[in-house]
Amino acid sequence: MQVVKAFDDMYYAISEASNADPGNAGASASHYVSPKPFGQQSCCQRLGLPLRRCPLAVVGLGQNAVHHVTGVTSCTVLSRTSENPHFNINPIVVNTITSKMPATNLPTNLRESFKHLVLADENFDKPSNVDLLLGAELFHSIYDGQRVQPSHDLPVALHSVFGWVITGKLDTNHLPPPTISSLLASTRSLDEGLKRFWEIEEPPSQVILNPEDIKCEQMYSNLTYRNPDGRYVVPMLLKEPISQLGDSFNQSFSRLVNLERRLNRNLELKKEYTAFMREYKLLGHMEPSADSNKIGQYIIPHHCVIRPESTTTKLRVVFDASAKTTNGKSLNDLVYTGPKLQNDIGDILTKFRLHAVVFTADISKMYRNIELRPEDRKWQHILWRDSPSDPVTEYELKTVTYGVTSSPYLAIRTLHQLASDYEKEWPLAAASLRHDTFMDDITVGATSIESALKHKEELIQMLARAKFELRKWSSNSPEFLTQIPTEHCQVPKTFCDEKQKQSIKILGVQWDPADDNFTYALSELAPGNTKRAILSNVARIYDPLGWLAPMVLIAKLTLQELWRLQLDWDETVPLLQSWSYLLSACGLFHLVDRTQMDSLEFFYMAGV
Repeated sequence: MQVVKAFDDMYYAISEASNADPGNAGASASHYVSPKPFGQQSCCQRLGLPLRRCPLAVVGLGQNAVHHVTGVTSCTVLSRTSENPHFNINPIVVNTITSKMPATNLPTNLRESFKHLVLADENFDKPSNVDLLLGAELFHSIYDGQRVQPSHDLPVALHSVFGWVITGKLDTNHLPPPTISSLLASTRSLDEGLKRFWEIEEPPSQVILNPEDIKCEQMYSNLTYRNPDGRYVVPMLLKEPISQLGDSFNQSFSRLVNLERRLNRNLELKKEYTAFMREYKLLGHMEPSADSNKIGQYIIPHHCVIRPESTTTKLRVVFDASAKTTNGKSLNDLVYTGPKLQNDIGDILTKFRLHAVVFTADISKMYRNIELRPEDRKWQHILWRDSPSDPVTEYELKTVTYGVTSSPYLAIRTLHQLASDYEKEWPLAAASLRHDTFMDDITVGATSIESALKHKEELIQMLARAKFELRKWSSNSPEFLTQIPTEHCQVPKTFCDEKQKQSIKILGVQWDPADDNFTYALSELAPGNTKRAILSNVARIYDPLGWLAPMVLIAKLTLQELWRLQLDWDETVPLLQSWSYLLSACGLFHLVDRTQMDSLEFFYMAGV
């Protein structure tokens, strides 16, 4: 722990114990992870800090909700020995951040080992309260990288703007088990879910290009070219001088070390992650950087997410181009997003249901089959090594990279360019790339098996010109699937065996190719009868085609009632009749079964 000064709006100072942690450091026998700052209620009361309502969802380990959130406040923190630098923060106020740290008195010889340093907390070896937990976004502004370790069996001293901080593991057998605290505050998932819930029924709005979108189109048209093998080579859509980026090496290295710790705790995960990186190198999608000068370059941190529902790759490596550099800028801050080119999911699914024979396919490694201009690749570097005992190598990503803001636009725009380049040769494929594609998913329908097979051949030949390949084929026609290699099929080629039947997800909706039906699968509802729990559950309803319109109407009426009651986020609401009805109906969602073929019905009123 360290001691800082916290100020309220009247600049009254009080010394408080606090901690800032990036996820890999902490007081001995403790470990913090905090994307947002947190303050202990008793500390805020002593400072007399006013509280505001907290609109954030706060969860701990295991995604367990923290119910004792009393609000949000504002204050300024700085060193007890200097007025600069200082940080303005808005901590979320909770009853207790964690137990006292350290959990017990540390050995007396530990203080002697660090007596030559000016410590941030002179009583670091004695248990005390953690009153303030600084957000991880401040970590690189607080620590400058200096470290001292008297011997390998002692903790490390890290230099910070508050003084030297003692952190790390202490080799001793008499200390109690470590206390682990994890707090995560976010409204993003709730906000995004509710936004999608309300917007899904809105009629599509006319797309109006703004000056930035026009600039993106000009950059793509003027700077894109083809390799001798046919691949498209696209530019990095920079909107600001790239010189504004600060240093990113230290943060990326720190996150690599964190990743290695996680992988070493799960050897199967480590095996998959290492295999992914080796494939990346083997396919020529990344190579060691030839430029050892890191000034002006951007090194992208990376981590992994697990997707249990995936039928192919369970592990997905995520490149975080939103990671801030030392001056607060990230690569994503300096690139254009590009205009919206994606088709509406509802339109794609509606057309899909109108045909007798349908098939779906996935453009394999779509992003990674589009190259980035060599002069732009220095902004897409990563750090990697197969083992912590190996030296760290800086690699250059040579292709369009997921995680960069402009990548979705570049990928879809390239498919449209491919369609324009070969429209005369393969008109069916060109139309599908423009109108039947959502990111890398293609959904196509035809009136007959012959027409569907012709459509398939056109798509394969056109995409091959740019080195794209189609995988994960599925169809409602076993005859169609006989023309696809078995290893490229997502579903069995025959539907005779009931045990082999399986549904797949297309554009967020479950489809059973064997029975040619769409079904719904609703994830488990969040427990609780609070405003937050109800909003979270409502936001999970995904109905792009309006099949659940009666349930959606009840959900919207429930939300209106919640706002009329003017309740706090975590306050238990009266058991609303509409909400009770919706809960019981949710259990029937999986029974909703719609055949693919639509019928068009007309109604008229005499006298209108």
